Amino acid sequence: MNTRLPAFDNLTRLPVDLRVRRIMIVDDDNVSRQIALRLLQQFSFGQVLEATNGEEALSLLKASETPMDLLLVDLIMPIMDGFDLIERIRSGERGIDPNIPIIIMSGRTDPETLQRVRKMRINGFVAKPPQARNFFERIVAALQSAKAKPNTDPTVRKLT
Repeated sequence: MNTRLPAFDNLTRLPVDLRVRRIMIVDDDNVSRQIALRLLQQFSFGQVLEATNGEEALSLLKASETPMDLLLVDLIMPIMDGFDLIERIRSGERGIDPNIPIIIMSGRTDPETLQRVRKMRINGFVAKPPQARNFFERIVAALQSAKAKPNTDPTVRKLT
């Protein structure tokens, strides 16, 4: 399978600079995290963090000196699933930007799951395994839309 992205080879022409972006992959499946990580490395992301469940992701988000620019979240995980993680972030979990862009990355595409996802404030959905071009386009679109919305939550740490 060819995962090259010829239209995106020149990262300086993108509407967002991925080299300075921080992203977190939240997925309990190691293979899925590694696939996403390899794709993100190809896109030249500045920093990629990994979490194996929602509880771990919340801890990393709260402990981070610099906010994340984007979360890639699986839905079905032990301890705390993606639904609960997203709900806690969007409801204003202290110290976390409630408007952080979130893309769901899931193998669950059944009607019930998709109906539930439609009610969540997310910035995209990518079916597993992610296809390079679709994955990349969703990420760029989510980062672009977030760029236009300044954070107004005083409890969220700012970039300096």
